[in-house]
Amino acid sequence: MDDLDAWLEECKPRTVEVSVCGRGDLLEQHTAAEAALTQAGSPDEMRELAERVQAIEAEIQAATRTFRFRSVSTLEWTNLLAQHPPTKDQLKADPLAEFNPETFPPAAVAACSADGITLEQAQRLHRTLREGEWRKIWSAVLSVNLGAVDPPKSLLAGAVLRSNGASGTTPAATASPAASS
Repeated sequence: MDDLDAWLEECKPRTVEVSVCGRGDLLEQHTAAEAALTQAGSPDEMRELAERVQAIEAEIQAATRTFRFRSVSTLEWTNLLAQHPPTKDQLKADPLAEFNPETFPPAAVAACSADGITLEQAQRLHRTLREGEWRKIWSAVLSVNLGAVDPPKSLLAGAVLRSNGASGTTPAATASPAASS
């Protein structure tokens, strides 16, 4: 099938981005400053606390890094899983375990990194980040590889085109095989 071969040549990996703040202490400071702002009495105190909240938000933004992950082929994913089987103890605890939860996630993060994260760096991220931030990274890797995606349809684009008199439907990929009646 020549058209299948051409289609396969056009296949590209999916990429996702996830932003992670490495400074949990700033997140706590932000929560405390917001709470203080809601309790502020005078306009001067409110302004001072609002400025403090914004300063913390700027620090959070500076401490946030965006990571990009790309999908790998089914064969690459399966091979990666095979390299990280669950241990006997892990299988005893979970007989349906597909992989070693200590070694596979960092290996998958490194293998799927579009930014060149090494295995050592992924392991360090796993050891260093708080659970919630690590889960954002791990969820992005799982999503880009295991999440099925239907071709998107924009309701907004369709509404805009309809309101301007244009068709809001996606054109057919090929002509109809039979004449319409």
